[in-house]
Amino acid sequence: SETTKHDLCYRTEFNGEAKVEYQGVDQPSGNNRDSSIDLLYVGSLIERKDPSFLRESIAMASESGFNCVAVNFGEIDLPCKVLSGLSEERLAEVYVSSRYYLHPSLAEGFGRSPVEAQLHGTIPLGRDIEINHEILGEPGKDWYTVSTPNDVQKILNREVSSRHRISASENASKFSWNRTIKELSNILAGINQ
Repeated sequence: SETTKHDLCYRTEFNGEAKVEYQGVDQPSGNNRDSSIDLLYVGSLIERKDPSFLRESIAMASESGFNCVAVNFGEIDLPCKVLSGLSEERLAEVYVSSRYYLHPSLAEGFGRSPVEAQLHGTIPLGRDIEINHEILGEPGKDWYTVSTPNDVQKILNREVSSRHRISASENASKFSWNRTIKELSNILAGINQ
Protein backbone atom coordinates (compact mmCIF):
# COMPACT_ATOMS: atom_id res chain seq x y z
CA SER A 1 0.00 0.00 0.00
CA GLU A 2 1.04 3.63 -0.26
CA THR A 3 0.90 3.71 3.55
CA THR A 4 3.39 0.83 3.83
CA LYS A 5 5.59 2.39 1.15
CA HIS A 6 5.66 5.67 3.08
CA ASP A 7 6.55 3.84 6.32
CA LEU A 8 9.36 1.88 4.64
CA CYS A 9 10.82 5.02 3.09
CA TYR A 10 10.60 6.83 6.42
CA ARG A 11 12.14 3.98 8.45
CA THR A 12 14.94 3.03 6.03
CA GLU A 13 17.54 4.79 3.93
CA PHE A 14 15.74 3.90 0.69
CA ASN A 15 15.34 6.98 -1.51
CA GLY A 16 14.56 5.44 -4.91
CA GLU A 17 11.37 4.97 -6.85
CA ALA A 18 8.93 2.27 -5.78
CA LYS A 19 5.63 1.39 -7.40
CA VAL A 20 2.88 0.04 -5.18
CA GLU A 21 1.30 -3.22 -6.31
CA TYR A 22 -1.88 -4.08 -4.44
CA GLN A 23 -2.95 -7.60 -3.58
CA GLY A 24 -5.95 -9.14 -5.24
CA VAL A 25 -9.12 -10.27 -3.53
CA ASP A 26 -10.67 -12.48 -6.18
CA GLN A 27 -12.82 -15.09 -4.50
CA PRO A 28 -15.65 -17.44 -5.48
CA SER A 29 -18.98 -15.72 -5.68
CA GLY A 30 -21.41 -16.34 -2.85
CA ASN A 31 -24.99 -16.88 -3.99
CA ASN A 32 -27.33 -16.58 -1.03
CA ARG A 33 -27.73 -13.06 0.36
CA ASP A 34 -29.81 -13.81 3.43
CA SER A 35 -28.05 -11.35 5.80
CA SER A 36 -28.41 -13.80 8.68
CA ILE A 37 -25.09 -12.61 10.16
CA ASP A 38 -25.16 -9.08 11.55
CA LEU A 39 -21.46 -8.74 12.39
CA LEU A 40 -18.59 -10.79 10.99
CA TYR A 41 -14.90 -10.89 11.90
CA VAL A 42 -12.29 -12.85 9.95
CA GLY A 43 -8.83 -13.02 11.48
CA SER A 44 -6.72 -13.58 14.54
CA LEU A 45 -6.36 -11.98 17.96
CA ILE A 46 -2.88 -10.54 17.48
CA GLU A 47 -2.22 -7.28 19.28
CA ARG A 48 -2.55 -4.97 16.27
CA LYS A 49 -6.11 -6.28 15.79
CA ASP A 50 -6.97 -4.75 19.20
CA PRO A 51 -8.45 -7.90 20.80
CA SER A 52 -10.04 -6.05 23.72
CA PHE A 53 -11.95 -3.71 21.36
CA LEU A 54 -12.93 -6.70 19.22
CA ARG A 55 -14.17 -8.75 22.20
CA GLU A 56 -16.07 -5.84 23.73
CA SER A 57 -17.71 -4.91 20.41
CA ILE A 58 -18.81 -8.48 19.74
CA ALA A 59 -20.01 -9.00 23.33
CA MET A 60 -22.05 -5.80 23.26
CA ALA A 61 -23.57 -6.70 19.88
CA SER A 62 -24.37 -10.27 20.98
CA GLU A 63 -25.99 -9.04 24.21
CA SER A 64 -28.20 -6.77 22.09
CA GLY A 65 -29.41 -9.75 20.07
CA PHE A 66 -27.22 -9.35 16.99
CA ASN A 67 -25.87 -12.51 15.37
CA CYS A 68 -22.07 -12.32 15.45
CA VAL A 69 -19.68 -14.78 13.81
CA ALA A 70 -15.88 -15.01 13.72
CA VAL A 71 -13.79 -17.00 11.25
CA ASN A 72 -10.23 -18.21 11.82
CA PHE A 73 -8.07 -21.18 10.84
CA GLY A 74 -8.56 -22.50 14.40
CA GLU A 75 -10.59 -21.81 17.50
CA ILE A 76 -10.28 -18.30 18.97
CA ASP A 77 -11.58 -16.83 22.20
CA LEU A 78 -14.39 -14.51 21.13
CA PRO A 79 -17.93 -14.26 22.58
CA CYS A 80 -19.65 -15.49 19.41
CA LYS A 81 -19.93 -18.47 17.11
CA VAL A 82 -16.48 -19.29 15.67
CA LEU A 83 -16.09 -21.06 12.33
CA SER A 84 -12.76 -22.64 11.39
CA GLY A 85 -11.27 -24.60 8.54
CA LEU A 86 -13.57 -23.05 5.91
CA SER A 87 -13.06 -23.56 2.19
CA GLU A 88 -12.93 -20.44 0.00
CA GLU A 89 -16.43 -21.26 -1.23
CA ARG A 90 -17.83 -21.53 2.31
CA LEU A 91 -16.05 -18.32 3.36
CA ALA A 92 -17.64 -16.54 0.37
CA GLU A 93 -21.06 -17.75 1.56
CA VAL A 94 -20.33 -16.41 5.06
CA TYR A 95 -19.31 -13.02 3.66
CA VAL A 96 -22.39 -12.78 1.46
CA SER A 97 -24.61 -13.69 4.44
CA SER A 98 -23.20 -10.82 6.54
CA ARG A 99 -24.39 -7.25 6.86
CA TYR A 100 -21.27 -5.72 8.46
CA TYR A 101 -17.64 -6.74 8.78
CA LEU A 102 -15.69 -5.62 11.87
CA HIS A 103 -12.14 -4.54 10.97
CA PRO A 104 -10.66 -3.51 14.34
CA SER A 105 -7.02 -3.22 13.20
CA LEU A 106 -4.93 -0.39 14.56
CA ALA A 107 -2.39 -0.93 11.74
CA GLU A 108 -2.41 -2.87 8.46
CA GLY A 109 -0.29 -3.31 5.39
CA PHE A 110 -3.23 -4.01 3.08
CA GLY A 111 -6.02 -5.72 5.02
CA ARG A 112 -7.44 -8.26 2.58
CA SER A 113 -10.37 -9.50 4.72
CA PRO A 114 -12.35 -6.22 4.76
CA VAL A 115 -11.88 -5.91 0.99
CA GLU A 116 -13.04 -9.51 0.56
CA ALA A 117 -16.09 -8.54 2.62
CA GLN A 118 -16.71 -5.57 0.32
CA LEU A 119 -16.41 -7.83 -2.72
CA HIS A 120 -19.48 -9.66 -1.42
CA GLY A 121 -21.41 -6.49 -0.53
CA THR A 122 -20.65 -6.60 3.20
CA ILE A 123 -19.86 -3.20 4.71
CA PRO A 124 -16.63 -2.91 6.76
CA LEU A 125 -16.55 -1.05 10.07
CA GLY A 126 -12.99 0.12 10.59
CA ARG A 127 -10.73 2.59 12.34
CA ASP A 128 -10.16 6.06 10.99
CA ILE A 129 -6.59 5.26 9.91
CA GLU A 130 -4.74 6.14 6.72
CA ILE A 131 -4.63 2.62 5.26
CA ASN A 132 -8.40 2.21 5.52
CA HIS A 133 -8.94 5.45 3.62
CA GLU A 134 -6.47 4.26 0.97
CA ILE A 135 -7.85 0.74 0.52
CA LEU A 136 -11.50 0.71 1.63
CA GLY A 137 -12.70 3.72 -0.36
CA GLU A 138 -14.89 6.52 0.86
CA PRO A 139 -16.07 6.48 4.50
CA GLY A 140 -19.85 6.58 4.82
CA LYS A 141 -20.19 5.20 1.31
CA ASP A 142 -17.95 2.12 1.02
CA TRP A 143 -17.27 1.57 4.74
CA TYR A 144 -17.95 3.20 8.14
CA THR A 145 -15.48 4.49 10.70
CA VAL A 146 -15.73 3.26 14.29
CA SER A 147 -13.58 3.98 17.32
CA THR A 148 -15.60 2.50 20.20
CA PRO A 149 -17.86 -0.53 20.71
CA ASN A 150 -20.74 1.96 21.04
CA ASP A 151 -20.00 3.17 17.49
CA VAL A 152 -20.25 -0.42 16.28
CA GLN A 153 -23.54 -0.87 18.15
CA LYS A 154 -25.07 2.28 16.61
CA ILE A 155 -24.19 1.17 13.08
CA LEU A 156 -25.55 -2.34 13.66
CA ASN A 157 -28.93 -0.75 14.29
CA ARG A 158 -28.93 0.56 10.68
CA GLU A 159 -30.07 -1.41 7.69
CA VAL A 160 -27.59 -1.84 4.86
CA SER A 161 -28.88 -0.33 1.64
CA SER A 162 -28.32 -1.96 -1.73
CA ARG A 163 -26.60 1.28 -2.76
CA HIS A 164 -23.95 0.77 -0.04
CA ARG A 165 -23.50 -2.89 -0.99
CA ILE A 166 -22.95 -1.98 -4.65
CA SER A 167 -20.54 0.82 -3.76
CA ALA A 168 -18.51 -1.48 -1.49
CA SER A 169 -18.36 -4.17 -4.20
CA GLU A 170 -17.22 -1.62 -6.77
CA ASN A 171 -14.41 -0.50 -4.46
CA ALA A 172 -13.25 -4.11 -3.98
CA SER A 173 -13.25 -4.75 -7.72
CA LYS A 174 -10.17 -2.48 -8.00
CA PHE A 175 -8.09 -5.26 -6.41
CA SER A 176 -7.61 -8.18 -8.80
CA TRP A 177 -5.11 -11.04 -8.53
CA ASN A 178 -4.91 -11.23 -12.33
CA ARG A 179 -3.95 -7.55 -12.50
CA THR A 180 -1.49 -7.99 -9.62
CA ILE A 181 0.18 -10.98 -11.33
CA LYS A 182 0.42 -9.10 -14.64
CA GLU A 183 1.92 -5.98 -13.04
CA LEU A 184 4.40 -7.96 -10.93
CA SER A 185 5.44 -9.99 -13.98
CA ASN A 186 6.06 -6.75 -15.89
CA ILE A 187 8.20 -5.43 -13.04
CA LEU A 188 10.25 -8.64 -12.88
CA ALA A 189 10.64 -8.64 -16.68
CA GLY A 190 11.71 -4.97 -16.63
CA ILE A 191 8.74 -3.84 -18.69
CA ASN A 192 7.59 -0.30 -17.86
CA GLN A 193 3.93 0.55 -18.21
